[in-house]
Amino acid sequence: MFGTARAAAIAAACFSAAPALAQSQGDLTSKINALLPTNNRGQITAANIRDVLLTFNDARGRAGGFAELGPDGKLAPSQAPDLSSQTVVPNSSAASGTLAKLFADRITRESPIITGLLRQTDPVACLSTSGKWTGDNTATWVPSCLGVFSATSSSAIPVHATRGTASSNDRYPPSNTEGVPFTRGGSYHLINGRGDGAIQQQVSGSFINMDVVGGPVSQANPSNALSPNTTGILISGHQRPGPNGEQPPTYWGLNIDTVISPNSKQIQTYGIELDHSNFNTECVVGGDPAPGQQYNCTSAWVFYSGINPFPNLAVHYFGNPETYHYGGTLTSSGKKFTWVSDLDGRGRFDHKIAFIDFAGQRFRVTCTDGPTCEADRDIGTVTTPGAWTGRGAMAHYGLFFQDGPGGTYNQDIDFYMANSAHTLIKATGNHRVGLDFSQDAMPIAAYFKGGQQVCYNGAAMCMSYSAGLNSILLSPTTDPAAQTFRVDAGGNLTMNGTLTASGNVSTGSYFASGVQGVSCTGSFSSNIQVVGGIVTRC
Repeated sequence: MFGTARAAAIAAACFSAAPALAQSQGDLTSKINALLPTNNRGQITAANIRDVLLTFNDARGRAGGFAELGPDGKLAPSQAPDLSSQTVVPNSSAASGTLAKLFADRITRESPIITGLLRQTDPVACLSTSGKWTGDNTATWVPSCLGVFSATSSSAIPVHATRGTASSNDRYPPSNTEGVPFTRGGSYHLINGRGDGAIQQQVSGSFINMDVVGGPVSQANPSNALSPNTTGILISGHQRPGPNGEQPPTYWGLNIDTVISPNSKQIQTYGIELDHSNFNTECVVGGDPAPGQQYNCTSAWVFYSGINPFPNLAVHYFGNPETYHYGGTLTSSGKKFTWVSDLDGRGRFDHKIAFIDFAGQRFRVTCTDGPTCEADRDIGTVTTPGAWTGRGAMAHYGLFFQDGPGGTYNQDIDFYMANSAHTLIKATGNHRVGLDFSQDAMPIAAYFKGGQQVCYNGAAMCMSYSAGLNSILLSPTTDPAAQTFRVDAGGNLTMNGTLTASGNVSTGSYFASGVQGVSCTGSFSSNIQVVGGIVTRC
């Protein structure tokens, strides 16, 4: 199978060598025969062409040093492999080795077979990097050589990325006149494609159709090493040190990079879409099927797994945001910033500013498209204009679940945490509100079981519920037994210390030190009675 695939790859290279080549085995045979000396022509036939190509490819692979054609459409002599000294070992016959050697001696250096590059493009034989910048100051690139490129050697295909290609003079983003595009790297397989809004046709850069069918093997081996598991696409990567222990380069298993250009209007853009449809049965937590069903199942949009002797940083890491830069001068008073100047000539603040750095501190702000921003805390009074910088945000919402006319996403629980992490939720940034349920119809904001505590200022004061006392407790430590305040379900209050009231006590009576007290209104009568400092009769 492997040999056949390699032969097919070489044949494809020959087909792409010139637009006039017809894509058939007969034409390929005749074209290769034409490259041979006169007395050898006709010796390459449909019966031996596969062995000839495989043998040639083996010799070419040992030579190495393949590269893409240059701007002139030719390969520099220094880049072409010298096959003259190669020992050609035939795959099945001496004849195939001899013919392959003759083929190697006479083939042109600019042929895709020599360059190690297979391409099917429009225009024919154009460069993978052909194109231009969009000119909208986003550094995005518009390729003009559309098609498929495959590298058959260790030299990857040069790429100018549509999502951003820097200039050779380190200007980013560049204009159309600032230097030449800078190629950061390449690819072993490249597709330069275009979705054209002028054509009524949906286009995909790559499309994989899979039909996964059950059978006796999958029935007998639903989840083990013998299971005929299938993937639509599988990316297998391995990072390891170099021969002298050098650190390997950064690796992304999958990197999706999209850019929306200015003035694209009311579009829809998604970095990735996962459409997951279930017409089988209800999948629930646990091993038992849902009520009324015979089977349970496991089905999810995304599944995470791995083998980790060491913990990774995070399961999801939202890091390295790069947003618009703001700056200028301002004054402040209380929690309010007042605009004085900005670097962009805007003449005001921008409502998209998420935080402001000022006087060595960072403030979470809510700005208007006007002269003021409100900070998350007191700033102090600064009357002399001082320098400030600010940044916007990558998105309005981190995770957004929204009901629609077709239904809701999550039936039971939006966030189900059944793991054993030390802390469920921790915030260390510059937020203004921790939890906001004020616009939800939920009748219960939170459930806590007996013994669970809510603590303030670290553990300076903790509140909890005691099932034994059927009471809410306040304690200056995390030990409920050290309670200093208690209210039971009947409304009875028990506390240590002194009760101080700045107004009238409006209850009809109360108990203190075992004595029932009363509240009095108006002037006291001659029958007033005080027991232990408690008024028991007015």
